[in-house]
Amino acid sequence: MIAHTLFVVGAGWQAALMAPIETLAQQHFKNLCDLISNMPAPLRPKAALLTGSTKTAAKRDLLRRLATGDLQILVGTHALLSEGVDFQKLGLAVIDEQQKFGVRQRERLQRGDISSPHILMTTATPIPRTLALALHGTMVISCIKSMPPGRLPVQTTVVNDEDPQAVAQWQAETNKELDAGGRAFIVYPLIEESTSEGMESVKAAEEEYERMKESRIFGNRQIVLMHGRMSSEEKSERMRAFVDGIAPVMVSTTVIEVGMDVREASIMVVNNADRFGLAQLHQLRGRVGRGSRQSKCFLVSNGGEKALGRLKVLEISNDGHKIAEADLRIRGAGELLGSKQSGFMGMYTLTAADLITEGPLMDEARTAAAQILAASGGQIPQGLQKIMEVQGLLLSEDSELC
Repeated sequence: MIAHTLFVVGAGWQAALMAPIETLAQQHFKNLCDLISNMPAPLRPKAALLTGSTKTAAKRDLLRRLATGDLQILVGTHALLSEGVDFQKLGLAVIDEQQKFGVRQRERLQRGDISSPHILMTTATPIPRTLALALHGTMVISCIKSMPPGRLPVQTTVVNDEDPQAVAQWQAETNKELDAGGRAFIVYPLIEESTSEGMESVKAAEEEYERMKESRIFGNRQIVLMHGRMSSEEKSERMRAFVDGIAPVMVSTTVIEVGMDVREASIMVVNNADRFGLAQLHQLRGRVGRGSRQSKCFLVSNGGEKALGRLKVLEISNDGHKIAEADLRIRGAGELLGSKQSGFMGMYTLTAADLITEGPLMDEARTAAAQILAASGGQIPQGLQKIMEVQGLLLSEDSELC
């Protein structure tokens, strides 16, 4: 990812790298700075970090340098999408953890003095729409299927929250791993309890954090609470306590879903797991197993047999691509020509073929179409054009593509 960025900058263009949270953007910026610090000064590109925490004076100077081309690489969060962030010559936009951004947000980085800079999107968990676009040929997908050296696949177990024995098992397994020096994430879908219709049975981080401290289910170990309403200072303080082992249990919302790299973390417990998509659960599971420890993930649900059955996909697979295929079948591809990223949208879905089982056939169709266009000098043959018009497959010039 950083190598692509440096290659583009070396060719005389600017590059942007966008991450969904400040912590992850800071990690990318540090890695970039560490790498370019070894380059000779005349060849060293100028880089900067832009987040919501950037001071006004520093931001003003940064934007001026960006617009004049004096700044070659800009790393940041959603702040890169704000008004006034104008590149002189944007050649590459890298979007890390792309599933955390909306369609229109990703589009806004495609600006500069050229209409279409190269776009590189990375994720360990392709969402249904991403997979569908890849199968349609709109985007090229490259899979890294091997795990980093020394890592073991995370063992995943679906737990029925209404089965006392199953609940006692994940608690016992967690205590056993904590005794061995591991760390545990306990995740909830809400920060605080909700009285909204249908949310009465959904557990919340704040209340469960207090209950855990009172019940001492993890003995005398310290527990920290983490959620999105906390300040950056509070998050950093609690993160340090977790990493150092002072508080080896972290009760959290999905704020820890990305940018969390703790090698000692070996237990992930997701409560009300039926409230999450498969891709998001796979992403949460990826917060453990980053060291050499055998890690475990418990998906706790009281959502009934159908919900438990859906979660079983994660029990049998650690392959993000296969999980995305299952998610595609369950949630749909959304609008391939719009902004909806899931659902079965009818007119914008492919009804003539199954996106998953017919993938190889679609590859052959794209190859054949490319050969036809090459043989006709890049123009659609008149006969084929007439057929496409009848079938409604040709878009008008003012049609909006995503």
